[in-house]
Amino acid sequence: MARLFLLFLALALGSSIATTAASNKRGLVFVPNEKWPQDSQIWIKPGTDLSWYYNYQPNPSPSYADTTQDKFEFVPMMWGKTADTKFLDSIDGGRNISHVLGLNEPDGAISGGSNLDPKSAAQIWVKNMEPLAKRGVKLGMPAVTRSDRGVKWTKNFAQECAKALGVDGGNKNCTFDFLLLNSSCASVQDQHTEEVKRAHAMDIVFLLGWCCRNGVVPTSDEVPHATMPFVHTFISLLPLSKEHWVKAGYDLSVKR
Repeated sequence: MARLFLLFLALALGSSIATTAASNKRGLVFVPNEKWPQDSQIWIKPGTDLSWYYNYQPNPSPSYADTTQDKFEFVPMMWGKTADTKFLDSIDGGRNISHVLGLNEPDGAISGGSNLDPKSAAQIWVKNMEPLAKRGVKLGMPAVTRSDRGVKWTKNFAQECAKALGVDGGNKNCTFDFLLLNSSCASVQDQHTEEVKRAHAMDIVFLLGWCCRNGVVPTSDEVPHATMPFVHTFISLLPLSKEHWVKAGYDLSVKR
């Protein structure tokens, strides 16, 4: 099943990404067509509103190897398991990298998932991603599947990250500058009931509206577009956001 990878760079955790112009947020999931390689140049023709791309790999695609970062920015991805510091070493090629994407569906093995346990993922993260953070590169959290399994994996990953850093009591964790939402049309359409379909659709509508506004907290007009499970998951990942939800009029005790 082909997936649509929605990257919400505006969900920056203390990052300057949230102040970026809206047109700079639109990127491309680049998968070349071997039969028609010339089509790859369509995306960088004058007038395009695409400003960056990723290809599930740590290195730029051959089609854009000679394209500079200011013209079409390449964003590397640490897709899954990597030997020691192989990912870190592979992007030390002189290209000015500003953002890096985390693991792709580490909680699943189907539809392209990297299938990596939280402990191993944390160890890989500390070796390959944390050094980049010290250089000022912004890091995107692992993009888990849209499921309870994904939520559980993320929580366990955060706990393992604190351990991998050797921090007692969890006062410091790995660096996560922005969130990634891995979703597809099927994630809404294939639900068993209309109620669940509506809930999933509402969450996506909320995220789209929030990101387009470049905001860091929800507003009262956006509150109706977020379901309770989503809000509680959001708060569990960003504890400081709880008071903002309450101020915006969201009653955390009422099911939606």
